Amino acid sequence: MRAVFLDSGGVITRLLVPKPDVFIQACHQSGIELLKESAWTAFRTADALLDAQQELLLSDYPRFRTEYMDTLRRDTGLGERLDDVYEDYLTLLQSPHVRDLYDDALPAITVVKDAGLKLGVLSNASRELISLLLQLGVAPYFDAIIVSQLVGYEKPQREIFTHALEALDASPEESVHVGDSYHHDYLGASRSGLMAYLLDRSGSSRVGIPKLRSLRDLPSALNL
Repeated sequence: MRAVFLDSGGVITRLLVPKPDVFIQACHQSGIELLKESAWTAFRTADALLDAQQELLLSDYPRFRTEYMDTLRRDTGLGERLDDVYEDYLTLLQSPHVRDLYDDALPAITVVKDAGLKLGVLSNASRELISLLLQLGVAPYFDAIIVSQLVGYEKPQREIFTHALEALDASPEESVHVGDSYHHDYLGASRSGLMAYLLDRSGSSRVGIPKLRSLRDLPSALNL
């Protein structure tokens, strides 16, 4: 093993506020008062597309992304106003006011670094993620921080995994990716040739795939 990639949200950092509530904050910044029920219903419906449209997600991600955003436009009632609000939402998601480190993040990161492995962050996030990781004190541990907004691709697209591998000068066969999304992280990494672990903190019903219940399990999974 040469390189280890970690997702950020749900793996390194935890949300202190649920995503729909962060979205409501973004709406408020734009002078839009969105009902909590509308935001929660819209996010539930949009996220259900991950299972319902899994084949499309993997074969034509831009089209899937369009369907996802159209669902949010419809169910929030924001229509074309969603685009600007969503940008603010992505920025707020990486704010230290709504995120903190998981307790198991730094110990696991330290063990991986001390073992001499290259370490990268690979996240579907806004560019503000870099500033967040700096403020949380963990950015110096990483050899690269790959952010979808800067790369122009999102997991599960192969292109972002290729970019990440090139950033750490590693091949898929000698790399592992750990993420908390079955669709974006596990399927994306696996079909790009990386070893993949699903970080399943809550214990999901998915079986038959390599899973970790905590980042504290990562060193032993990598035989460190």
